Amino acid sequence: MTALTLQQDPAWLAHVDTELLRANRSASKAQETKRALAKNWSAFCAWCHELGAVPLPASAAEVEAYLVYLADRHPVRDRKGKVVRRGLKASAVQQALWTINTMHKLGGFPKPGDSNQVKTAIAGIKRSRCVKDVLRNTKANCSDDFMEAATSLHNLRVEHRKHHLRR
Repeated sequence: MTALTLQQDPAWLAHVDTELLRANRSASKAQETKRALAKNWSAFCAWCHELGAVPLPASAAEVEAYLVYLADRHPVRDRKGKVVRRGLKASAVQQALWTINTMHKLGGFPKPGDSNQVKTAIAGIKRSRCVKDVLRNTKANCSDDFMEAATSLHNLRVEHRKHHLRR
């Protein structure tokens, strides 16, 4: 039987073990990845519901607004539930965008993260959070100024490399 025959005659589907297919799909992602997807998607849906927006498909403007909210206003709580700061780290915001893109892809919709509007928002968040975040990797006798300078040099190198590759 050729692929063409299979496409024209869906009777072959009756012989496919759907439980095996479901198990294979389930095994395609690690448990922690599934947990992160569920948590981030639930948070995005709740935010959309609050604003009366539809999470799927979401517009680039809605996704941009959500990412900026996460970066600047989302409450970060300690283990006791007390708000310790506002705004997530850039990596957490990027994970939220990955979740939104993944859910759109699975739903057969275009990924909002591919739009220039969202790409610009993420670039701005990364750039501004780089300086704003309290550095976690501290060492004795190593000041935050030194760490900020090292981060800035890394950003300069990356920016220079981008220009070099465009030629």
